[in-house]
Amino acid sequence: MRLSVFTNCPCNIDVFPSKLKKRQNKKIVAEIKNTGFYSPDKEYEGLSFTQGVYFGVDTKKGTMLYARAYPGNIMDIIGFDIDNFTRTVTDAKTLEIYTKYINIPMVSIPSGCIHPKMMADTMHAMAERGYDYPVDFPRLIQEKRKEWEQIAGMPVAEVF
Repeated sequence: MRLSVFTNCPCNIDVFPSKLKKRQNKKIVAEIKNTGFYSPDKEYEGLSFTQGVYFGVDTKKGTMLYARAYPGNIMDIIGFDIDNFTRTVTDAKTLEIYTKYINIPMVSIPSGCIHPKMMADTMHAMAERGYDYPVDFPRLIQEKRKEWEQIAGMPVAEVF
């Protein structure tokens, strides 16, 4: 963490960790996009600067990606397809995605990252459409967990 010469300004404490979270998320998302199995259109992805959350939906491939850096220096990086979420709940501020993962049964995405209702509607339309998956995207993301840890410089939680 960088310290500011303006030590009496409380905002300096939060700014640099937020920038670090954003930078870590961007690096990992770029690496995942480089695999070729995830390439969302710009209107279907977002990054919350203040909360260190990335969420994106690739409507062509039927995949979704969630990445969040927590204050305790741990990250969640979760790949979804239409088969591993059960439902969504939205309000003006958040999108909650209920998953089939035992250790992470729900992820919450702030509206600063995406438009909650639009993303939920898109996900449900994708689930109705159906997709053929040449690669198990959620498993691919989990199998590269150690690689993401190296890029982020912090542990990435295992999803099961």
